[in-house]
Amino acid sequence: MENADLVHALPASVTLELYRRPQGDTAAAATMATAFLNHNSTNRQYRREVVQVWAYHQPAVSADATALDYSSCDRRDDADLHRAAHDLRQNVNVDAAIGCVINELASRRLRDMPWVVLPAPTAAECGRLQALLQACAQDCAFDKFGDAYLWNLLRFELHPEAEAALCTETPYQAINARHGAGANELVQGWIRTLPQDLPGRVDHTSSAAQGLVVIAGILQEHLDGIALPVAVNGEAARPSAVPRLAGLQGLPGFPDTCLCVSNGVCQEGSREGTYTSVILQFARELPQQDLFLALTDPAALPASSTLRQYT
Repeated sequence: MENADLVHALPASVTLELYRRPQGDTAAAATMATAFLNHNSTNRQYRREVVQVWAYHQPAVSADATALDYSSCDRRDDADLHRAAHDLRQNVNVDAAIGCVINELASRRLRDMPWVVLPAPTAAECGRLQALLQACAQDCAFDKFGDAYLWNLLRFELHPEAEAALCTETPYQAINARHGAGANELVQGWIRTLPQDLPGRVDHTSSAAQGLVVIAGILQEHLDGIALPVAVNGEAARPSAVPRLAGLQGLPGFPDTCLCVSNGVCQEGSREGTYTSVILQFARELPQQDLFLALTDPAALPASSTLRQYT
């Protein structure tokens, strides 16, 4: 049930049973946390109820406790989580509290995972990725995945806790709340960029997650049966049976960087050629090897490969 929706992974009947346990049941709280960290939700209200049951089983805070500052960009400690849980029990600042809880608990998972730094790619591999990206972009209508890459891109423009508060809805409302008068320029700047011009907006000396999203968004349009969503911040800690691309942006205690997450290990992009190192490692671990060959030995691509015409 790795990719199941939250409502299927944790049926409402189970949530109700856990709520009925004596307040402060740590096992119930752990079950709820595992569910909402592992599974996305198309039902915002149900996800809210699940996190509120988690909050029901958290320690109480004193009546004179300082209100939690949800605009903070600092790491959260247990006291912060308890105050967020208090807000959830009181049904105030609900979305902000949910984002705070999910972002911090997911960050702790990430922190506990093994980390390695990928080796730097060769100049030839970097050149092949850039050439492949440009060639694919010339023949890219985004007709397979539509605006999904744009939504993925915009999620990295949010405060990490506000991003964590989202379910599967589009991020436009959250972008408006964060960027105000600049929101339209931000969104339209990407919308107005023609597909063939998108590679020009990728700085290959950078490690910003947005560059990886653009690369993945273009490549997935040309790979049969392969979707390349870039996990945002704490989403990278969700269990997955397949390798995943991920980006970290503005997450307290972490560098802004890109990852390939596989078998529970965070493989951080090399300092030089970050994007190439991450895409190369991701491609190496895919059962279908076309992308890996396109970056390492294009002449070995089979005649049937959809990438052959772009190398």
